[in-house]
Amino acid sequence: MKKNSIEKIFNINVNAYRKDKNNVLRMKFILLNELKLTINFKIIGITGTNGKGSLTQYLYHGLKKKYQKIGIFTSPHLLDWTERISINEKKISKKAFWSYYKKISSIIEKYQLIFFEIFFLVSILYFLDQKIDLLILEYGIGAKNDCCNCLENDYSAITNIQIDHKNFFANSLLKTLKNKIFIFKEKSQNIVYFPEDILNLYEKKIKKKHSFINVKDYLKDINYKDGYYFFSYKGKAYQLKTFSLNQVYNCSIAIEIFLLEKILFEDIFNTLKKITIKGRFPAHFHKNCIFDPCHNLAGVTSFIHSFKNFQKFSGFFENYAIYFTCQSLKDWKNMIQILKNNFSKHKIFYIVIKNKNFLTKKQYLSQNVEETNIIVLKNLSELLKAQSDKHHFFIGSFHFLKYLKKIYF
Repeated sequence: MKKNSIEKIFNINVNAYRKDKNNVLRMKFILLNELKLTINFKIIGITGTNGKGSLTQYLYHGLKKKYQKIGIFTSPHLLDWTERISINEKKISKKAFWSYYKKISSIIEKYQLIFFEIFFLVSILYFLDQKIDLLILEYGIGAKNDCCNCLENDYSAITNIQIDHKNFFANSLLKTLKNKIFIFKEKSQNIVYFPEDILNLYEKKIKKKHSFINVKDYLKDINYKDGYYFFSYKGKAYQLKTFSLNQVYNCSIAIEIFLLEKILFEDIFNTLKKITIKGRFPAHFHKNCIFDPCHNLAGVTSFIHSFKNFQKFSGFFENYAIYFTCQSLKDWKNMIQILKNNFSKHKIFYIVIKNKNFLTKKQYLSQNVEETNIIVLKNLSELLKAQSDKHHFFIGSFHFLKYLKKIYF
C-alpha cells in the first residue's frame, strides 16, 4: 500500500488510549467471538510511566535461549512503524501487515478501532500464525482501559510510576497508580518497582490489595563506576553497562522474572554485562549525535543524571549542545526549567516543529528562553553542520527521531 495509507491509520486517533470503559471487554469479544482465537503462548505484560521499552529488551535477551520464538509488541516506534511488531528482533514485513489488516478491515470499521488497537489486533494474528512461544507485551498508556489488558498475563510488570499524560490521568500520581495496577491478573505473578512514595500511596489509598514482588526490597549495594552500574539482587552481584540508575531498576524486574523462569545466574550475569539498550541513552544514531526519548519530567531528570555520568566517562565538559522539543500536552514548563537549572543557556537549543502537537515559539518565549536559541526544524541541519565538532544530544520526544531521520538518513 501507499505510504499515506499508514499515515491514515495513525490519524484515525493519534492516542494509544481512549477512556471508554468497555475497551478491554470489546477487544476480548473481538478475539474470542469475532475471530474465535485461542491464545496458546506465554505472556509477559508490561506497563509503567518510563522504562517499558528497556525492560522489554532486557527480557528478550535474557529469555531468548529458553524460548525459541519470542514475539514483541512495543510502542512507539523509533524509525519505522514495523518495529512495533517483531519476532526474535525481526520486524513484521509491510506486506504481512497489510495482509492481516485486510483480513480485519470489516472489524476495524464495525468497532471503530483506533490505530493502537489495529496494531495490537494485527500482532496477535501474526504471532498466532507464526507460533511464538512467548509474547512480551508492552501496554500503551496505563492498563485499565488499554486493549492489551484483554489478555491474561503469566507475568505482569510495572516499571516506575510518575505523572504523565495529564489529559488522561490529570495531575495525579494516585490516578496513575490506580490505572496501572489493573494489569495485575488473578493468576499472574506480579513484579513491580515501587519506591517508598509509591508503596506508601498504594498501602494507604488502594482498597483492593494484590500480591506482588517489589524488586526494591531485594536491590542492594548500588554503585556506579566507569560506564557500569554494580549492584546486588537477592544476594547475587551483577553489573550493567549503563549510565542510567533507572536502568538498574528496570533490569531488576527482568532479573526477578528470569529467576522465576529458572534461568541460571551465570546466564543472567553474562547477558546483562554485555547488553546495550537500543534507542536509550547513550544511543548514537549518527556519529557524535545521541538520542534519548525522555518524554516527561521524570525522563528529563533521568537524562540529566545519565548525562553527568556519561560526561565524566567520556571526558568532555564544554563541547556539547542539547536540542529539546516535546509535545504541548506534556509538563513542558517544568521540563524546560530543569534543563535551564542544569545547563548553561547557551548549551540548549529549543526546536520548533510545525506540528500542532508540539511546542511553538510563543510557548518557548513564555519561559524566558533566549530567542536566538529557538530553532525552526528546517534550519536545524545548518546549525548542526556549523557545530559538527560537538556532541549533540536530542531529547524530549520519541517523535523527535522521526524528524531527525530526514536530516541524517
